[in-house]
Amino acid sequence: DYNFGLWLTPISSSKVILKDKVSLVRFKFADGIIFGFFLLYILSAFFSNDLVIGLEFSLRYLFLGASFYFFARFSYVLYLDKGKFINDYMHGILITGFIVAVTALMQNNSSSQYTMRLTVGDSSTIPLAITLGQAAVVNVYYIMTQKGKKSIPYLISFLPIVYAFLAANTRSVVIGFILALLLLLSSDKFSIVRKNFGKVLLAISGMAVFIGYIITNNAELVARLFSTFGHIATEQYGQSESERIDAWHHAIATFYEHPILGEGVGIFIQRFNMYPHNIFFESAAETGIVGILLTVVLIGSCFYSIITNKGDVKTPVVAAMFIFLFFVSLVSLSFWMHKALFTSIALIFITYGNLEKGQNNF
Repeated sequence: DYNFGLWLTPISSSKVILKDKVSLVRFKFADGIIFGFFLLYILSAFFSNDLVIGLEFSLRYLFLGASFYFFARFSYVLYLDKGKFINDYMHGILITGFIVAVTALMQNNSSSQYTMRLTVGDSSTIPLAITLGQAAVVNVYYIMTQKGKKSIPYLISFLPIVYAFLAANTRSVVIGFILALLLLLSSDKFSIVRKNFGKVLLAISGMAVFIGYIITNNAELVARLFSTFGHIATEQYGQSESERIDAWHHAIATFYEHPILGEGVGIFIQRFNMYPHNIFFESAAETGIVGILLTVVLIGSCFYSIITNKGDVKTPVVAAMFIFLFFVSLVSLSFWMHKALFTSIALIFITYGNLEKGQNNF
């Protein structure tokens, strides 16, 4: 991951220079926030109890988070057509999701940590579920919008992607997918659904068949998927819920102890031996008021761009992807680990922001 992230920005920026596209690069408000996070992390590292840990997590943010944002930003100016850029990116997500889904289903593994949940090898199931969830969102969009024979490949790829996605059985990702799906289906007052009702019905039927199969053959998966609501209602939390609640309590307590600049970037995982599982609580605990303000402004500006829609976006697939990834970041993992969220933030400003010189509308 480090090596991959390390080369992302230099490769994309060098292509911009070689193709003489530097004049098309426009500084965006979000660019400053992303860079501001890195400066804050460096400053926080020097104020923390462990300089080495602080610098290590600053580099994790730079190479595994910010690099994906700037990769999307620089890659964008290489296209003369905004629609083609987004279309290529979405198909990249879809192809990746299809390959990962088929691979995971062929291996049919369940790691020691994630019993009865589909994984690739002995790795975490959450990144797998996020990858498949993104692909599922894109897949639904193309099923609804493609006409005739053009929709057949998307219908075929839909089957393994959704089945693997459900088998991964990650509750936060499933809820995020449902939110994204609702946004997607509600676009243009359901005009997309009305125009493509047959294909949407077929897709829903296919999903129903898969859900029925899972219920019949893997009752434990379904029980876990819906157990969260019962745990919350009875306040008898399972291991997953308890870990997140403990993490959030630790984050709040740490923020009260160090409200200005936090306890130091990366210290949370080292001190409590768990992920913060919420980017806002994480920023508050590790980087204090300054960090939480940057996080609120970054995410808030994304929602502002979607609402104002200065780019005159007609289809909400990019917004649906952002909603999906943003929700997952509220309940899973750590800020620097959400590489897809960083890319999605860049896409929000590219599509919903003001059109740049030489760019067509999406």
